[in-house]
Amino acid sequence: MSGMEINTLTLQNALLRSSSAQSHARLDELLSKIDPFTVNEILSTNPLSQIDGSIRELINGIFFESHRNPHGEDAGSELASLFASQRNVLQKAINDGDLSKVVIYQMVQCYFNVSLIDTIDFDDGKIEALSSKILTFLNSLRLDLTTSASTPLNEKRSLESYVDGLKDNNIEEVYRFIHSVENGGGLRLNHHVKNMISFLSEIDLEKYGQALSNRKQPHEYVFFIESLPDRSGFLSSPKLRMISSKWIQFELIRQITRKVDLNAVLDEYRSSMVMHLRDLAQIDTLFFYRAILFFSKSVIFNESLALVLAEMPKEKVKHTVENAFPLNKSNYYLESKTKLLNSFVEVASDENYSSVLEIVFDKWVKLFSALERDSNVYVSEIVLTDYANYLIHYHYKFTSNEKLLDEIESICDFLKYIHCFWSQNQNHQTTLFFLNLSKLNILGYALKAKEIISDRHSLLVQEIFSDNLIKARFLVGLDLESKSAFVQNFNLK
Repeated sequence: MSGMEINTLTLQNALLRSSSAQSHARLDELLSKIDPFTVNEILSTNPLSQIDGSIRELINGIFFESHRNPHGEDAGSELASLFASQRNVLQKAINDGDLSKVVIYQMVQCYFNVSLIDTIDFDDGKIEALSSKILTFLNSLRLDLTTSASTPLNEKRSLESYVDGLKDNNIEEVYRFIHSVENGGGLRLNHHVKNMISFLSEIDLEKYGQALSNRKQPHEYVFFIESLPDRSGFLSSPKLRMISSKWIQFELIRQITRKVDLNAVLDEYRSSMVMHLRDLAQIDTLFFYRAILFFSKSVIFNESLALVLAEMPKEKVKHTVENAFPLNKSNYYLESKTKLLNSFVEVASDENYSSVLEIVFDKWVKLFSALERDSNVYVSEIVLTDYANYLIHYHYKFTSNEKLLDEIESICDFLKYIHCFWSQNQNHQTTLFFLNLSKLNILGYALKAKEIISDRHSLLVQEIFSDNLIKARFLVGLDLESKSAFVQNFNLK
C-alpha cells in the first residue's frame, strides 16, 4: 500500500469518469513489461519488484498531486486514466480467464479502497470459468509449516505445541503459535497470492469459501481470511455459513474482534459475530465453550454471545454458563461480562435470565466458601469477580428486602467482632475479613438498586468503618473507589 491515501469520494468520482477516459500511457507501459511472464513465473521468481516499485512511485506521485491540489483537473484526470487502464486489464483477465492478468490487475488495485468489479457487467459464465481457475490454482498451493536442522530450538518447540494443540482442540496453544507468527510479520508468502485470494472473494465468494474450506490448518485459515477485503460484508456473507470447520468459524470470529478493536462497533460486525457464534455452537459445543473462554475480554464477542444465549433453550444456556463462565478472584473481565449481562437482559426470556443469575450466584457462593476454607489463600482487598453485576441482579430479583437486611446485619456482626472469631492465623483472619467485606459490598449495591433506606443498617456499617482497631488492622489500605462505594450505597458520613 502507498504511504498516502486519497479519500473515497475522490476515488469514486474518478471511477465514474474512467468509463470514458483514455487509459494511462505510463501505467500501460509498465504493465506491458509483465505480459511475457506466466502466473507461476510471477509467483515463484517474483521478477516484478522493479516494476512494482515503478508502479508505486507513479501512484504515489498522483496521490501527492491530488492532496496538493484536491480540486485540480489534472489529478482527477490521471486517476480516471489509471482506472481506465485497470478496466482494460480486468476485462482481459475475465474474458480470457488469464490468471497473470489477475495478478497484474491486483498489483495496481491494492492501492485503492474502491472496487472496479462492481462497475462492469461481466458474463456469468466468464466469471465462473475464471473463479474455477483461481480455485484450482489456490488448491495447489502448499502452506505447510516445516523445520530444518538450522531452525532455532524455541521455534521447533513452538511448532510442536501448535501441532499438539490441534490434536487436543486446545485454542490457547494453537493461537499462542499463531500470535507469534503474526508478531513476527505473518506468513511470509508472495503478496500476489494474497491479492489473488482477495480478488476471488470479490468475484465469487462461494468459490472463496471452497478454497478456504480446502485448507487444513488454522495458520492457513488465518492467511486466507486476512486476505479478504477490509469490509464487514465479506465476514457476514451467508455463503460463509456453509463452512463446517470449527477452526474456520473461530478465525472468522477472531478477525471480527480484531477489526472492531480498531474501529467503532458497527451493527454489521455484531450481526456477523452472532452468525458465526451460532454456527460454532452447532458444530462443536465443547469448542464453543473454549471459544467463550478465549474471548473473555472482547466486548463485541460478549455482547453477541448474549444474543446467541438468549435464543438457546434453558438447558443449553445452563450448560454454557456452567462450563464457560468460570468464577475466580479476578475482575479482569468485569466490563465485558457486564456488557454481556446488559445485552442479555434486553432480549432473554425471564426463564433464561433467572437461570443465568442462579447459576452464577451458586458458583459465587461455592467460590467464597472455598476461599474461606483454604488457609493458603490470602485476600487483602475487595473481591468483585468478573460477575459482580450478576450478583446484584440476583439479589434484586430473588432476595427479599427483609432477607437482604438480615444478611447485612449478620455480616456486620461478624466484621465488627472478627477478633473474637477463630481463624488459623493472622493472614487467614485478614482473608476472612475481606471476603465478608466483599459480600457486604455486593449487598450494598443491591440495597441501592432496591432503593431501601435503613438508618439502622447504615449505622451498623458506619461502626465498622469508624472502629479504630479495624481501620488500623484492615482498612488502612482499602482503595478509594471501594470506600466511596460503601459511602454511597450505605449513606455513610
